[in-house]
Amino acid sequence: MSDQTTAHTKARLRAAISEFDGKAMSLLCEAKVQLRDAPGFWDALYDLVDDDEPLIQAGSTWLVQQSLKCGDLILADIATAISPRLGRLTHWGAVLHILQALDAYDRPLPEGPKLARFAQSYITHARPFVRAWAVNALCVLAIHHPEFRAAAETARNDALNDTAASVRARARKAPVVEMAGGAS
Repeated sequence: MSDQTTAHTKARLRAAISEFDGKAMSLLCEAKVQLRDAPGFWDALYDLVDDDEPLIQAGSTWLVQQSLKCGDLILADIATAISPRLGRLTHWGAVLHILQALDAYDRPLPEGPKLARFAQSYITHARPFVRAWAVNALCVLAIHHPEFRAAAETARNDALNDTAASVRARARKAPVVEMAGGAS
């Protein structure tokens, strides 16, 4: 597949996502249905994750997250494609979608430590849902990356006392990370 073909698909996908107002997820679903068989669709979608336009980031990361839930994508592929882009995410919704996708993390991946540091950087975010899912993601990642277990345990314990009920609720649902020696 040529770069020109992927660029064409990316331009079409970007135009479709640009109609997204941050609320109407049906627009994103329609864009995926219309374009998912286009050459280079997945590469184009990953390229839009760190787009300069914040709502393009939010829309494309929502599509990534939903594609993972639907079984269209596997987390290992997402981790490889997304991890170099994490530092360029500027929209809180894009960050939230990636953190929520990490709930599916089920085995060690080379990108795991970078993903854990990403999650860790959002545990004190101003938006409660971002905080909640950052703690959850850090706990999930720490299961397979022991170097993050102490940080995950501390983050979860702090979240259990957060002022926002949504953060406390997600912390209760987050995996309890077993520390070395059997303490939790």
